Amino acid sequence: ENTKCFDSVLYALPERVIPILQNLSECVKFNISEIRLRAELPLALTVKGETVFVRQNGQTQFFLSSDLLKITKSDLEECFKKLCNNSVYAHEKELKNGYIAMKNGCRAGVCGNLSDEGFLTDISSVNIRIAREVIGCANEIIKNYTRGGLLIAGPPCSGKTTVLRDLVRQLSLGNSGRIKKIAVID
Repeated sequence: ENTKCFDSVLYALPERVIPILQNLSECVKFNISEIRLRAELPLALTVKGETVFVRQNGQTQFFLSSDLLKITKSDLEECFKKLCNNSVYAHEKELKNGYIAMKNGCRAGVCGNLSDEGFLTDISSVNIRIAREVIGCANEIIKNYTRGGLLIAGPPCSGKTTVLRDLVRQLSLGNSGRIKKIAVID
């Protein structure tokens, strides 16, 4: 149950990588915020803000070594096809923004070459961001929010979307005084 967010992104990963990641410890699975696949480089995870690498046996470590799980171009192509559900055209608009929306609010950033026809080819990396709900993380904003516009800004992985989702949840439930109709543009 605690690793539901992590489990929800496994469908998009290369078949040979899935069982290795399933062998990760429950603590690591629960705290992963990113899975980074880069061509000819070791699989990297962001766990509690730290970069860790995955060994062939599913153990993690903070340093490079020869027994790390290396991602191939073929792995990236497989991952890309799974993310697009074998229909790259259906995700053309998203891909122009550099990502594909996944199940459960997660996103996969995709890097490659843009062809003359506007298609992404030669995929060089996929970065999967795992969305997590943090109930109450917008409490201070709700307490001080009066009305009008609100700008949420911060560096990558600082929790902007997490705060936005909790803020929307609280506003739509009336936690600021009245129930509000909300439109989200993230």
